[in-house]
Amino acid sequence: MSTIAGVRAAVFIASTLLGAAAAVGGPLTPPPGAVSSTGKPLSQVEPRSAITALPMVINAAGSYYLTDNLSIPANQVGIQVNASGVTIDLSGFTINGNGVSGDGIDVASSARGVTIRNGSITNVGGCGIDAASGSADLADGLTVEGVRVLTAGSRGITGSRGATIRNCYVNGAQIGIRAGFSSKVLSCTVEFATQTGFIVEGGSMLEACVAVGTAGGPTNGRGFVFGAGNVAENCVARSNTGAGFAVSDQALLRGCSSTANTGAGFVLGSDSRLETCSAIANAGAGVTGNLIRNWEINGCIIRVPANGTCVNITGQSHTGKVVDCTLAGPFGFPATATGVFVNDSLYVTVTRNTFTSMTRGVVIDDAWNTITGNVFAAVSSPVTTSMPGLILLSNVNVIGPMVDFQNAATNTNPLANIRHN
Repeated sequence: MSTIAGVRAAVFIASTLLGAAAAVGGPLTPPPGAVSSTGKPLSQVEPRSAITALPMVINAAGSYYLTDNLSIPANQVGIQVNASGVTIDLSGFTINGNGVSGDGIDVASSARGVTIRNGSITNVGGCGIDAASGSADLADGLTVEGVRVLTAGSRGITGSRGATIRNCYVNGAQIGIRAGFSSKVLSCTVEFATQTGFIVEGGSMLEACVAVGTAGGPTNGRGFVFGAGNVAENCVARSNTGAGFAVSDQALLRGCSSTANTGAGFVLGSDSRLETCSAIANAGAGVTGNLIRNWEINGCIIRVPANGTCVNITGQSHTGKVVDCTLAGPFGFPATATGVFVNDSLYVTVTRNTFTSMTRGVVIDDAWNTITGNVFAAVSSPVTTSMPGLILLSNVNVIGPMVDFQNAATNTNPLANIRHN
């Protein structure tokens, strides 16, 4: 191609593209007249206040945001919130205490409805986020979302009454997450707390939370500690040095897993219920309770190591149920483990459970208890009781007759316990 032909082709292509741009984007010539203001003040163009240095004190409601990673001076609080209706967006940045600061963010007891989201707080000498930790009814309505607290000298995240703590992660605090009454703690993880993973006051909801590796301290390394009337679903406690779950009265736990903890898997209160939970390989009992009433363990899987007890209820803990559960000792026969041990208790029902690989299946030391419809496989002593009996009298237990497994298909007794060793 000649030079003249190449120039003509380039001109043709440029004019074609310019025409196409004009057709799509409109005319390139600006409208006549001077450029005028939109009339909007800066507060409307960017209706948030920047946090560019620490320490920062917030005394007015509004929206605030970080512009960069920021460090807290020694012995100072990073951000002090004294007003209600404040939102702080960490914007993906980090507040760093360098190991010598106070709290990362402190919310005064008079500040209500504060929201903190989207960033990290690390290496603080005090709490990561502390909302009126000394007063259960103040600084209520805190929301914390998508915040990571990495190494705190005290608590990771503390919310008072009505807090919502969602999608947060705490590693290396004394207490990972603490929430007041009527709170929601959702999809949060606490690793390697030095005292307790989660402490949540009564009337609260927990869902999909994880406590791993709690190390001990004054509260004995428990993964979760619940107040009265809490509901927990699909939560996990693993490898904590205390109990996986310590539950107060009127609690419901559904689909929760407690594994490889040094203490018990679950510690129950009165009027509490476990549904479809699992307690596997905990050094203490799978489920335990003392002086409790109206308790129920339903549809759970519990397996204990040698010399362990799947369900250990003591101290006149009347009116309880173990129903539709799978209870197992370590593999091998005879395994030195116990399925259900109930001491000095009345009106306990143990029915439709499967017991495998243990020395003792059910041990009940009192009257008016019912043991029926269970299956015992590789169990040396299926049922031991101080007051046995086949019919309900004033002072004996109802115990279904032991039926050989090979003949179970022809057995029509609904109270029958089935043994197949």
